[in-house]
Amino acid sequence: RVFGGVRMSQEPEELPNSEPELNLSSPGLFSQRILTRQALHAEEKDLICKKVATLLENDEIVFMNSGTTVLYLLRYVANKHLHVFTNNAAIALVERPADVEMTITGGEHFVRTQSMVGSIAKDSLSRVIATSCILGVSGISAANGITTTLHQEREINNIMLHNCEGKHIVAA
Repeated sequence: RVFGGVRMSQEPEELPNSEPELNLSSPGLFSQRILTRQALHAEEKDLICKKVATLLENDEIVFMNSGTTVLYLLRYVANKHLHVFTNNAAIALVERPADVEMTITGGEHFVRTQSMVGSIAKDSLSRVIATSCILGVSGISAANGITTTLHQEREINNIMLHNCEGKHIVAA
C-alpha cells in the first residue's frame, strides 16, 4: 500500500537496525572547539547532572541552554516526564528517554558552540514560562554575574532566567 506517496521498500521486519550509538567525536558533526569543551571536566559535568536530575520533578518545563554540561543531564531523567526548551543544537543528537519532549528554538546557528541565537531563538523562549532553568556557563563573577563567550548567548540565558518561575540551576 502507498500512503502519502511513500512506499516501503522492504517489509519492516527486514529493515536493518540503523540506530547507531551516538559518538560525539564523529568527524563533521561538531567543531573541534565543542568536542574539547565537551571532554573538559567530563566527570564533574556528569556528577553535576546526576545531582541536578534529582532536583527535577515529574511534569516540569525545563529551560536548558547551549552549555556542554547540560548534554549529560538526559542520562539521568528516565521516568520523569519533562518538556525541555533549549537553544542547544547538539542536544538533538543526544539519546534521551521517551518521556522527555524536546523543543529546539531555531534561529541563527553558531557552529563553534552549537547554539541557536538571534531573534527567532529569543522570541521562541520569550513565549514559554519554565519551572526550572539549567544553564551551563563559562563562569560566574560577583561583578559581571553569569558569563559566556558570546553576547548572543548571554541574551538567551537572561531570557531563560527571567521566564523561569522555579529553580535556577547554573553550572560553570
